[in-house]
Amino acid sequence: MMLDIGTEISIFIAACLTGVFVYLVYCMICIFRRICRHSLFWISVEDMLFWIGTGFFLFSEMFRTCQGMVRWYFVVGALCGVVFSWQIIRILCKNWLRKKKKQDSINM
Repeated sequence: MMLDIGTEISIFIAACLTGVFVYLVYCMICIFRRICRHSLFWISVEDMLFWIGTGFFLFSEMFRTCQGMVRWYFVVGALCGVVFSWQIIRILCKNWLRKKKKQDSINM
């Protein structure tokens, strides 16, 4: 079945947002790990549950938005969403740390 370009763009945007959501969930898991330290076994269990859940979530989103068909631009869109959010969060954290470091040197 052929889709029009508007539908394909909306599917790609939905895929990007799906990727952003997946990355933000993983960031929350990493924050939880820093707050509550635990053993390598539990970290492995968390990662396994995250990837199983991510697989089901991505499959359900692809099934819902693409009417059950595998569209590679959905996969590319999800990857673009992950990379985009990773870059944005990295830049924001770097700027925050730079400001904090500058503020700490002023307060000394």
